[in-house]
Amino acid sequence: GGGSDGLDHYRRFVSSLPSLLKPGGTALMEAAPPVMSGLVAATQAAFPLARVEARTDYGGRQRYVRVQAPGR
Repeated sequence: GGGSDGLDHYRRFVSSLPSLLKPGGTALMEAAPPVMSGLVAATQAAFPLARVEARTDYGGRQRYVRVQAPGR
């Protein structure tokens, strides 16, 4: 399962992002709107130099996180 807050799998994934993304690379992670703030916080904690932002879907709900690694 995803743990008590639904983010366990995401935490494992975002902890590896710094080694997965090339300089300037981008990752997108879809999530349910209720866990978006936690996902943004977990991503920022794991990859503090990256640009991390929650983005909305066509219905206006926060639906995915965009992560951009720092450039060269």
